[in-house]
Amino acid sequence: MVSALVEEFGDVFDIVYNRRRMGQLFALDKAYSTVTTPYILHCEDDWVFTGAPFLEASLSILRHEARVFTVHISNTSFLYPVADEPATTPDGVDYYPILNPPIAARDERPARVYALSFHPGLRRAADHRAAVGLLQRFFQEDVLNAWLFWRGFHMVKLGVRCCNHLDLNSISRHMEYHDRAMHPPQP
Repeated sequence: MVSALVEEFGDVFDIVYNRRRMGQLFALDKAYSTVTTPYILHCEDDWVFTGAPFLEASLSILRHEARVFTVHISNTSFLYPVADEPATTPDGVDYYPILNPPIAARDERPARVYALSFHPGLRRAADHRAAVGLLQRFFQEDVLNAWLFWRGFHMVKLGVRCCNHLDLNSISRHMEYHDRAMHPPQP
């Protein structure tokens, strides 16, 4: 299978093959370490793009908004609390901030915060290396989000749907898992 991929796409893409299962975060760290461009477009094989333009809009946001870590481009925004009104970059690109709750008091359960998503989106490679880097190997997405939030980063989404997941039910189950992990039932 790998040789067929290299034969068909090797002149277009750099193909990173893991000879053994590493887990998603290790595999992402390995793939991201090969990136030599200023930006990383994160996308996995279970997403279908709609044809809506997103790259120029995402670049505009990242160029004008230093604290945006991820520009979220998928149809999964129902998973995140989103601002009612858009913000706009100086060159006219509308986007919606993903709303993060206020920081919890020391004796309260921490609320889930959002700066990073492994759903499709664009991010700066330098931010990723500086703020996440090797941490990605050791912590789950929720911990990385809290770390990025503490560092002042947040996530935004475009106002148009740019891609769809092949199975929205699996996304809902995934998010329910994270909610249970972050907020276990109280006795």
